[in-house]
Amino acid sequence: MLGLSFYLLAKIIVYLLILIFARSVFWKIVRKFFSHAKSLAKVQKKRIDTLESLFVNIASYSIYAIVFLMLLRDLGVDTTPIITGAGILG
Repeated sequence: MLGLSFYLLAKIIVYLLILIFARSVFWKIVRKFFSHAKSLAKVQKKRIDTLESLFVNIASYSIYAIVFLMLLRDLGVDTTPIITGAGILG
C-alpha cells in the first residue's frame, strides 16, 4: 500500500511538472506570435493585447482541465461522464 501511495505521489508530481512546462511553452509561443503581430498589424494595440490575454487564458484553463482529468483517472475516478458532460455543454 505504501508503494502505491509513493507511485501516485510521483505521478502527481510528474503531472504538475508537465502542467508547468506545457503552460510556459504555450505562453512563449503566444507571446512571440502576438509580438510579431503587433509589429505588423495596424490594429490597435489594446485589441492585440486582449486577444493575447484571451488565448493565454483559454490555453491555461484547458491545460489545467486536462491535467485534472488525468489525476482523477489515476485516482480511479471514471472521467467518461465528465468528458461527455463537457462535450454536451461545450
